[in-house]
Amino acid sequence: MEKTFDIIGEEGFSHGMPSAQFRCIRELEKENKLLKESIIEKELEGKLKDDLLKKRFTLGKRKK
Repeated sequence: MEKTFDIIGEEGFSHGMPSAQFRCIRELEKENKLLKESIIEKELEGKLKDDLLKKRFTLGKRKK
């Protein structure tokens, strides 16, 4: 598989990226970051709920 530089040469890197495409990439990066943060929050929330249930279950057993 050929590398991009081998195919288009040095001039292929000098043309840059259209601003609309650059904006789209930035928006997708922001969305990706927000989605990752959302996943982390949900995982933490689930872990905290599990811990709370374990504590309640353990305390309930001790009372009996």
